[in-house]
Amino acid sequence: MQKHRDKTNLKDLTTGPGKLCKAMDITKLQDGIDLTSSDSEVFIAELPENLEKEVISSTRVGISKSKEMELRFCIKGNPYISKK
Repeated sequence: MQKHRDKTNLKDLTTGPGKLCKAMDITKLQDGIDLTSSDSEVFIAELPENLEKEVISSTRVGISKSKEMELRFCIKGNPYISKK
């Protein structure tokens, strides 16, 4: 991930969706892939029970439409997300 972002500070790698995609080398080529299949090159995995974390929601940052809707989800206390 550091190679793709050219960053050394780990907290700067993924603070926002664009930075996360760049760090993980996610491009438009992955558009439409099945994120629920572990056979996909990018997928969303379930955390093991011993690693379960509290997921919180908040309003999104840097948008003009539907600003009041809580459509931003993250693990509570995650230091690798952009701050509001």
